[in-house]
Amino acid sequence: MFSPRHEVVFVVNNQTGELETALKLDREVKSNYFVIVSAKDKTSDSELRQVGHCQFVIHVTDENDNYPVFEVERFETSVKQDLGVGQRVLQVRATDKDVGENARVTYTIDGGSELFAIDSDGWITVKSSLGGNFEARNIRCDFSCFFLLLIDVNK
Repeated sequence: MFSPRHEVVFVVNNQTGELETALKLDREVKSNYFVIVSAKDKTSDSELRQVGHCQFVIHVTDENDNYPVFEVERFETSVKQDLGVGQRVLQVRATDKDVGENARVTYTIDGGSELFAIDSDGWITVKSSLGGNFEARNIRCDFSCFFLLLIDVNK
């Protein structure tokens, strides 16, 4: 019972017949194992020895062991000052190598933002008017404004 790299994956306790893992299984490396186990009686006469076989498949379930990863390291865009509330600015995407519920990602803007929001699909939208008096919001813009949003992806 070997892995693709010819490592022993499972061992059988000769006394109890229990099948045990010999190494840590990782679904992302191999999700199924086809196993054949043989049982022999203890007769000393090899001609009379009886052998039984059992075949089964072991399905490795997913463990939440991978971090979500963004498609690119840095997303960048420009927006017009008069872009309306609710308008889409940019979509960020992250994926996770896990499966099912463990692969589902959610997005948040670290520290929040009074100007932008992010939805469950990674779309950053305008939350409140970008035009107008930035000084009232303690945002200083001489010729243009640069907003750095730190997006966190959580599970």
